[in-house]
Amino acid sequence: MVTNLPPQAEAQYKKVLESRSPEEKLRNLQLYLSMIPKHKGTEKLRMRVKRQIAALQTEIERKRKKSKRKPPPFLRKGESELLISLFGVTLSGKSTLLARLTNTKPKITGLPYTTLSPQVGTSKYAGVYFKFIEVPAYIPQNPLTSLQLDALNSSDLIIFLVDSNNELLPQLSFIEKCEEYGIFFSTPPGPAKLEEYKSGGLQVIGSSKYLSPDVICSFLEEYGIRNGVIYVQENTKFPDLEAAIRPGSKVKPLILLLNLKNLDKNYQDIINSKFRNFFPVYSISVKEDPLSFLPKAILNAGEWIRIFTKPIGGSPSKKPILLKKGSTVRDVAARIHRDFLSMFKYAKLWREGKIFRVGLDFKVKDGDIVEIRLK
Repeated sequence: MVTNLPPQAEAQYKKVLESRSPEEKLRNLQLYLSMIPKHKGTEKLRMRVKRQIAALQTEIERKRKKSKRKPPPFLRKGESELLISLFGVTLSGKSTLLARLTNTKPKITGLPYTTLSPQVGTSKYAGVYFKFIEVPAYIPQNPLTSLQLDALNSSDLIIFLVDSNNELLPQLSFIEKCEEYGIFFSTPPGPAKLEEYKSGGLQVIGSSKYLSPDVICSFLEEYGIRNGVIYVQENTKFPDLEAAIRPGSKVKPLILLLNLKNLDKNYQDIINSKFRNFFPVYSISVKEDPLSFLPKAILNAGEWIRIFTKPIGGSPSKKPILLKKGSTVRDVAARIHRDFLSMFKYAKLWREGKIFRVGLDFKVKDGDIVEIRLK
């Protein structure tokens, strides 16, 4: 152990050694990590503990998948529906936001910890159904609850509300705490894949508009990875790299809403310097400002596009297929029916008043109408 650790950290480390199950050890390691001061002398220790946490999370996740536990009913969603979880500390404005976005009427009292169970509301925008879940308050000094972890793992996107009536840094600890559980935020996500080898040095395949190959290699070397291949994408950022080196981790898109009526410039400067390159940040008054921008911001954050299918001789479907930016007619055909790929002849595509005859590899865009013709 590193010397000069706080007494409570040393005591917590003893609990780590005495843990009797992977779950207990994970909880104790996460608490231990939170007690280790952040400075140059503890960088390697924190890195080692993070990798231990990642390994345990992978082991626990493997066991969880074997048990085939289904998510709670409130986290299930239909096709072409996006699941959005609202997180924040108590009194951050989650209930007000849910009420304004949907037809739900959650209890709003102005008292702390009013929301004790998940609150659900739905809304529709441009044919897309959004299912919003207000999750009970995030408590900075506590571990994440199983309900909060279920919501994080099941959601397509997270909205985190920051409120000026609460201290800033404890609220923002949510992002780092999620990382301890193997959940990283990057908007839009740019998943990376790491293959480690015994020799040969580091090689970067693909390119990121945020990180140079030298920066990527330096990042990996800081974690003791000196040989291997890292596959990156256009949107790959540091959180995507962190997830790649921690098996079992997930990358989720996140939107940060600053519920600030009178915006404190210090708040804005701190948040912009820490997070602006990782995900979008919006400053609004949840009670008063228009929220019409939010559904489109959600679609952009996840790079989801809407494709409307059309039967031969019929009208386009009012309910779109949701795909990711960069998808092709092949993805559309596969979503309609698994046999369509082997039977595919061509597709007719309507875009901006024009009709095109296209093949499987043609890239679709948001709002396209596609009619599949079979052999």
